[in-house]
Amino acid sequence: MQSITRLLQAILILTLILISIAFVLENSQSISLVFFGWPTPQLPLAAYMVIIFLLGMAIGPILFWSAKRKSSKLR
Repeated sequence: MQSITRLLQAILILTLILISIAFVLENSQSISLVFFGWPTPQLPLAAYMVIIFLLGMAIGPILFWSAKRKSSKLR
């Protein structure tokens, strides 16, 4: 049973990697964004998507930890 679970996990991870590679290859055109009036350098669309994803992965746990800490102080 454990070997089937590992096989399914490996298939899922490989599928996600292949989808990510396809996304990067299909979205290689350079774009420039304007954020609150500040222009950004021209980067491929996939680079902006990866940056936003990584920022979300960093900010999400921080906000969760902060909310959990505040709720524990209220008790």
